[in-house]
Amino acid sequence: MVRLYASEASRKLSVIFEEKAARSEAGKGAECVPVVDETFDEAARERLDSLFS
Repeated sequence: MVRLYASEASRKLSVIFEEKAARSEAGKGAECVPVVDETFDEAARERLDSLFS
């Protein structure tokens, strides 16, 4: 069962990395747009600080 899960995970990761590589090749010279905005980043940082403080 573990081998099945590992195989599925590696297959899905392979697809994700191939898509990422294709996007980066297609987007060369284009602006990099952040995936999340600053408010999410700040909220996540505050939440993590509250969890680990």
